[in-house]
Amino acid sequence: TKGMFLKLQNHVEGITLTRLLQDAAARRESIPPAVALRIVADVLNGLQALSDQGPASRRREWCYGGVTPDSIHVGADGQTRYLDPGVASAAARQPCWSHEAVALAYSAPEQTGAETSFDASSDTFSIGAVLWEMLACRPLFGANTAAQTLERLHRAPIPRVQRQPY
Repeated sequence: TKGMFLKLQNHVEGITLTRLLQDAAARRESIPPAVALRIVADVLNGLQALSDQGPASRRREWCYGGVTPDSIHVGADGQTRYLDPGVASAAARQPCWSHEAVALAYSAPEQTGAETSFDASSDTFSIGAVLWEMLACRPLFGANTAAQTLERLHRAPIPRVQRQPY
């Protein structure tokens, strides 16, 4: 349709936050705090805009969950965008996703139990983990296995951010 064509024309050059973090690590640099805060502010604005859409009962189905550095696009135009929120939210609810160490590293604890819960506070937790990683130059909860990641997520104290090279 015409609307879909116009949407596709609005492609914005940029990279995922995952790639930005990898590039920074390769250069043994960190994300500058002002840039990290701008990225987080843009994502939070996007999440708020999503939350403001539609009735509350429908929001839970497609709005919350799935915030990871892979779902964040840092545009060459200086804006940060949350990519495919509906897809990320749906994926976060799938057992195959919820057992991946990389995905678990950004999940709120209430998203990892038998009775999962997805709401604005769980996305705020995820954004906090992303911000911590940008400032500390390493993942907050990330580990080699899903079991190790879950252990860190549920039991490890959250250390103060100390900027170090990767």
